[in-house]
Amino acid sequence: ELIHKELKKGLSFPNARKKALLAFFQTTSELNSQDVLSIEKSNDILGLEYVKALIELSLSMKPHVVKRVGANYLSPKFSGTFSSATAIRESILCGRWDNVSQSVPKKSLNIISRELNEGRGPVTLRNMESLILSSLRLKSRRELENIYGFSEGLEKRFIKCAAKAGTLEEFFKCVNSKRFTLSKIKRLSLFSFFNLDREFMEKSNKEGPQYLRVLGFNTKGQNLLSKMRKRSEVPVISVCSSYRKIIEKALDDTSRRYRINPQLFERQLRMDIAATAIHSLLFPNKSQRSGEWDFLKHPTILG
Repeated sequence: ELIHKELKKGLSFPNARKKALLAFFQTTSELNSQDVLSIEKSNDILGLEYVKALIELSLSMKPHVVKRVGANYLSPKFSGTFSSATAIRESILCGRWDNVSQSVPKKSLNIISRELNEGRGPVTLRNMESLILSSLRLKSRRELENIYGFSEGLEKRFIKCAAKAGTLEEFFKCVNSKRFTLSKIKRLSLFSFFNLDREFMEKSNKEGPQYLRVLGFNTKGQNLLSKMRKRSEVPVISVCSSYRKIIEKALDDTSRRYRINPQLFERQLRMDIAATAIHSLLFPNKSQRSGEWDFLKHPTILG
């Protein structure tokens, strides 16, 4: 009730929640205002959602707080070993390898170096500038209204700003307001690009993932995989090219162990594959831009 009251004032959800928590704890002695104000950073908000899920699912797990060391999540300033992900990404983009080597494990550094040397990166939202702006300029207001997450006239704002802006940064600044966070605007830009309509997203939220995708495993993970294949209520996919056989097997399963919606399964997997295909299209090395990476690449086996 307190959150809805703040939302009606035009605040974004994170700010409305913060105001609601401040108002609520003014009537108790459990937390002071400073404690509440600390619950506004990305990881704190995520932790709060985990606690909510534990309560809603009546789980006996006890959450523990681990204090963040070093820079804040979005801090752009490089600060050595414990720099933010934002600062590390920026160092990679600018080629500041001394910074990168200080702040990521050697194994990670080797993988990053290999991928960049092969021309498979870096890829960021900036690389999608023309794709996102052109897709928005091609959409009507009615089409955007049908995309999951658009409400309160945001679709009108998107179309107006996409017509004006020449860059993504200009577009985000144009759409930005106290009602909508920058994170939400970026997220909806991608929802629009991939045509994630309300029906598909609501059905996915209700029925959950229709498959489990294996990206990599070690010896212990391999043993777990064999158990998962026997017990999981959704198919386990290691190689995308075999998905039709997997779904046919799932539908023919006489034990009725699998609980999947065939149409939703196929739509989710197609979206999964499409995301990889678009990502590879943004690689600097044109010879690496195949749209079939999901069919060519097998799970990574760790030593």
